[in-house]
Amino acid sequence: MRRTKVMISRNFWNAFDGQSGRLAAMFHSGCQQQVFSVVEEMLEQHGMDYCFDITADKHMCCLVFSPEGDDQAARDIDTIVASAPSIPGWRFYGRRQQKCVADVRFIMKHLFSIDVLQCRFHYSPERLNGRIVMFIPSSTDITPDEQRGFANTLLWHALGERTVMERRLEAVVQKGIPTSQDTLSVQELVERVLDAE
Repeated sequence: MRRTKVMISRNFWNAFDGQSGRLAAMFHSGCQQQVFSVVEEMLEQHGMDYCFDITADKHMCCLVFSPEGDDQAARDIDTIVASAPSIPGWRFYGRRQQKCVADVRFIMKHLFSIDVLQCRFHYSPERLNGRIVMFIPSSTDITPDEQRGFANTLLWHALGERTVMERRLEAVVQKGIPTSQDTLSVQELVERVLDAE
């Protein structure tokens, strides 16, 4: 079974490598949606139904796979990324990478219309591997499923998905910002959790 996954991964990377230069040029020229569509189609053709993201700086594009908290998907993605060849202009990651608070704020406002700078947090490192309560403004219109999505997305981007999965951090969302002094800002939360490692 593992041998089959490695072969499928190699076939995907061969296909990706054949288009990598064109895809990087397209991404840097502003055709991000087209690049996403091409990569998504390649993944589907190889039976690789994983969440992914593509980002770039001035010189490199990054293809970031995400297991979205699923341990089996994480193992499969590790096989895929381990079999990736060195491709000029590209880096590959098997988990969402930690981002600065400004980027996290932008992502969360875009996806959930919530400004994380208005939220407060409580971190309990003594509970299992760590429990985080996220307090959002009470006026926020968000369903329970969206609350789970908000919590996961915020943790994966603010702390890095590998940290969240390895430490088995859990989070819950509550409406209403408490007035107590023992809550944290998002930056303080990141520092506190990462200092506890």
